[in-house]
Amino acid sequence: MAFDFNKARAEAAVSPPDRLARAFTAETLQDLNMERELVEQYNTVRTLQDDILFDSDVPANQKAQVANAVASIIKQLVETQEKYYGQERVKAMESALIRTLSKLPTEVAEEF
Repeated sequence: MAFDFNKARAEAAVSPPDRLARAFTAETLQDLNMERELVEQYNTVRTLQDDILFDSDVPANQKAQVANAVASIIKQLVETQEKYYGQERVKAMESALIRTLSKLPTEVAEEF
């Protein structure tokens, strides 16, 4: 019996933990949490990979496609994490600079 990708996708789309989250879909990009979306995609694809990895009825090319999808999502997660880390680091430096400038005499702070 061959693995049914369409059935697996449909089951993943309506799995109980996701039902409530899917009810509150984003209406604008501002409403979208990219980190959460990527993690959800990763979990879905990883579950699919776990389901088909040792299934001898699934062709090797389909297993490779799923493995490539997992790798792609991991890459996107790393990029998102690096971007977030960079933004937080800049915020911390900005905060330290403001605190330092506030301790300087007014003339020196204004000149800076």
